[in-house]
Amino acid sequence: MPSESPFIDPEEQRVLPDTTADSIEEQYLSVRSGTNLRSETVTIKNRSKQWDAVVEAFKDYVWRQHKAANTWADERGVRPNSHRFTERASLDRYGRTLGVDRAAGQLWGGDLTTVHVVRRARPFGEDGQPQPPADFLSDLLAGDRNVYRAYQRHIEENHGLQYARLSVLEPHGNGYPHIHDALWVNDPDAVLCETDIYPAVDAHLDAVEQAQPRNHSDAVEVRHDPERRKYPSDPKGSHPTTPLPREVTKYLAGLAPHDEDSDRKGNVPNVLQANRGPLRFYALLWASGIRQWRPDQQLFQRFVTLSQDWYGADDGERETNTETYPDPEDIDTSSGIETVDIDSRPVDYEPFVADKV
Repeated sequence: MPSESPFIDPEEQRVLPDTTADSIEEQYLSVRSGTNLRSETVTIKNRSKQWDAVVEAFKDYVWRQHKAANTWADERGVRPNSHRFTERASLDRYGRTLGVDRAAGQLWGGDLTTVHVVRRARPFGEDGQPQPPADFLSDLLAGDRNVYRAYQRHIEENHGLQYARLSVLEPHGNGYPHIHDALWVNDPDAVLCETDIYPAVDAHLDAVEQAQPRNHSDAVEVRHDPERRKYPSDPKGSHPTTPLPREVTKYLAGLAPHDEDSDRKGNVPNVLQANRGPLRFYALLWASGIRQWRPDQQLFQRFVTLSQDWYGADDGERETNTETYPDPEDIDTSSGIETVDIDSRPVDYEPFVADKV
């Protein structure tokens, strides 16, 4: 067997060329059998396409939805919110996050403690190869259950404190994701400290092979009775909030930062004006059906309802009505989206595993 062609397809029983990716964009989205992806991102041989091709498919999808929404608005006078990457969908999530922060402040006042946790992992293998991004995302999320259990144990069970949680996926500059956890805690005696939160970080490190301790030395921030203020982007008459909502929602798809040297183009969907790395990230979420904005289903949702009752809707460029509408978040085959369970593909990738001491 020639050394430059060491990969054998187990199904077709033939030698394949070296599958080393020369760049992040040339890496296949996934190489694991059974990964569920949108059909537009899969080849006719039931294998995932490369990341750059997935980005192009995502751009085509956003443009098709944008044109369809324009047609609907022209014919019926109302513009629909057609998918989760629109500015309207992101503003809705941003508004709901602000509402939870305001409701927590209203209910708990000076007893409010906020917690911000950043969970990371290394997306490159032993030889510097980029990991297939959908596989990396699956690995990154594998620790969620244990992390959330650690929050429950060390906040609720150990201290008897009530809290609401929101997790948000955010891109690094290269497009690979990391996780932000935001917690609003009713902490009358200000007993909560970083020591109570780091067991959740340890749970992440234990569950995610690619997560390294050196990337989590500054992963936790705890603020007792955090400052509440209005921000320049807030509309007139809005209520003050802590910094936490803005810290965890700044990369929502429809609000994504773009090249500072250029102005936003009004006729181009905001998500398509994101820098290339974040654009790869949004394409990954779209292809894999993974939610970016991930609230708990209990106290967070109750606080959303309370905020609607107390504050109603705010009008402004970064505010929106917080009324809940059906979220086109996860891939749901009953919704008419065609998906495929892909076949495996041999790829020259070995995870980087450091000593987690």
